[in-house]
Amino acid sequence: MPEDPSHPIFERRSVATILCAASGCMCAASASGQGFQTPDQAARPAAMGEAFIAAADDPSSIFYNPAGISQVDRPTLSAGVYVLQFDTEFQGAGGKDRHREVYALPHFFLAAPISERATTGIGIYNSYGLGVNWSGDGPLASTVDNAELSVLTVSPTLAFELSPTIRVGVSANLYAGALDRALIATVPALGRTEARFDVSDVAFGLSAGVQWDLDERQAIGALVRTPTELRFKGDVDVEAPAAGVDTTNDARFDIPLPFVLGAGYTRRLGDTTRLNTDLIWTEWSSLDSVSIETSDPVISSLPPEQFNYGNAISARVGIESQLTDRLTARAGYGYFSSIGADDAFSPLVPDLNAHLLSSGVGIDLGNGRRLDVAYQLIAREERTIRGSSNSPDGSYQDTTHAVMVTINIPF
Repeated sequence: MPEDPSHPIFERRSVATILCAASGCMCAASASGQGFQTPDQAARPAAMGEAFIAAADDPSSIFYNPAGISQVDRPTLSAGVYVLQFDTEFQGAGGKDRHREVYALPHFFLAAPISERATTGIGIYNSYGLGVNWSGDGPLASTVDNAELSVLTVSPTLAFELSPTIRVGVSANLYAGALDRALIATVPALGRTEARFDVSDVAFGLSAGVQWDLDERQAIGALVRTPTELRFKGDVDVEAPAAGVDTTNDARFDIPLPFVLGAGYTRRLGDTTRLNTDLIWTEWSSLDSVSIETSDPVISSLPPEQFNYGNAISARVGIESQLTDRLTARAGYGYFSSIGADDAFSPLVPDLNAHLLSSGVGIDLGNGRRLDVAYQLIAREERTIRGSSNSPDGSYQDTTHAVMVTINIPF
């Protein structure tokens, strides 16, 4: 790559666009106040608006509240897949653009008692990530192209029943993050230019939870997930065939994973119905800006990319009712507040207030086996952006449909 700062490749907007995309695509995800977190890890809680902190009592508790696996009375496997279809639209002065994509995220949890009061387990799932892929020929083509981020999480867990009414648990979370990001732009004097980032890292954190049965009908719970940081390292390849540019440079940048604090309440309404409520606070303000480090002195001297995130509040409520010996019906609602400021709004994370409507069923297959199915409609409020450093002026809106299937098998 030419090292002369006056060369057109270093025209400020073009370089900033490429590097902003590299950092911003860390957040290419669910277009809501969850940032780039994936809060859906099993079909039963997914059908109840993700309200499960106080009610968690199966292997998926490893994610929702580690204390809950202490209620698993024999070795049990819980596994399934979460399938989402995003449909995000942008309307600006330059026309329309659209991101429509389908993703499938598997989940796996295993829990087993190891003594009268202790239970161990392990979970393997995607806790952060997903992606974005705009049309490539609309008004956002010069701002973003496509990105894929996955953060595979492995969570060995240990839980204890301290008394007949109090349970505690802790998970050690290993986060394996990988990013593949491609940006195609037309750069003066170079023509069609493609920059591709290939970076990865591993980070560690903890989750801890408690559940307290107030009486036979009601319980409360709490969840804490510690913050950590993915320090992505790898390469950035830049190609401009018409100008004979084909170079590789090292690149690194740090992305924080937020502190999470949640509280839940569950109450039995009669003998066959349970009502759950959760309130979750996520410290997304830790993602304020991202600086790219590279061996190229010009690129490394660029100012940090601003995100200016605020903290998020999510309120969730769910209900499940046993209709027959073999069939349980579920429904729920969740509200997820947006976290991004207008001046740093990015189409890589079209951050919009979101309303989650969910429903589902649990089917008893006999011998302790259970099949859970959930459907989610995520309707995001339209948001008009003016004066963002990362997006042209215009309006964003999104509707997501999702289906999750989980099977629980004791053995």
